[in-house]
Amino acid sequence: MKIRKTKLLESSYLDPEEKFSDYRTKDVEGEDIFDTSKSELSYYTNILTNPDYVKNKKNLVGKIEYLSPKEYFEGCAKIFGTSAQKQIDYTKIDKDTFNHLKNVIFKYKRTFPITVLNYAEKQQEGRHRMYFAGETFGWDKKFPVLVVNWADEEKHQRDEYQKEIDKRQQKLDRAVQDALQYSYFYSDDIKEQIENNIENEFQYEDIKPKVKFMNIGNTIIVSLGRDVETSFERDEIKLKDEDEIDDEFIDDIDLDDEETKKMLDRYGLKL
Repeated sequence: MKIRKTKLLESSYLDPEEKFSDYRTKDVEGEDIFDTSKSELSYYTNILTNPDYVKNKKNLVGKIEYLSPKEYFEGCAKIFGTSAQKQIDYTKIDKDTFNHLKNVIFKYKRTFPITVLNYAEKQQEGRHRMYFAGETFGWDKKFPVLVVNWADEEKHQRDEYQKEIDKRQQKLDRAVQDALQYSYFYSDDIKEQIENNIENEFQYEDIKPKVKFMNIGNTIIVSLGRDVETSFERDEIKLKDEDEIDDEFIDDIDLDDEETKKMLDRYGLKL
């Protein structure tokens, strides 16, 4: 997922000369330095202002929780698979941003957009602001944080599975169609070409798919397992001689295999 910051116009600066951005946040009141109605990114502001839409369209829910800077960086560590201290050490190197944030609060007296821990999509937003808060107001003081999770974890898992299936389907279709563009001397050549194409398509995948060929009448089905298959007709194969597609070209069919039965039903084929 790509998140882009909104391009600011010159009129959006608190101080155009110093390039201090004005995110239209509230004025600082005491130690309330975060505006709970605004994020620096419109993507997260949408979760705050239009939660039903985001839940239905993105399967995301956000909740404002009050966390200390220590807890916030522990959340960052969980997201990125590091330690909280490494997250803090990485952030505190940027002295210029720290001084910039200091002026936003104490010179211009404007609150920061709320920080974010997005556990669903493994994102954070606001480490520098939360580091400033910890150094300035105390590492145990609680501040509002927008915490984002999947609205329906099972739906997310189904969506991810479907994305993987769609990606594999595209690669299989491409491998077969590319093979059918060529002419062959022997029927086994088309099978070898398809297998080579599939190997090239999946060369960077961790799991290599097992290719299965089935011959049903004039239809040849190529599958990579459950839910990923494509088919073509015998007469689509360009042979340079009178060679025929024989049974040796096709793997044995397990008539008792439920996956095979469902595949045949999808293509309206019978043995």
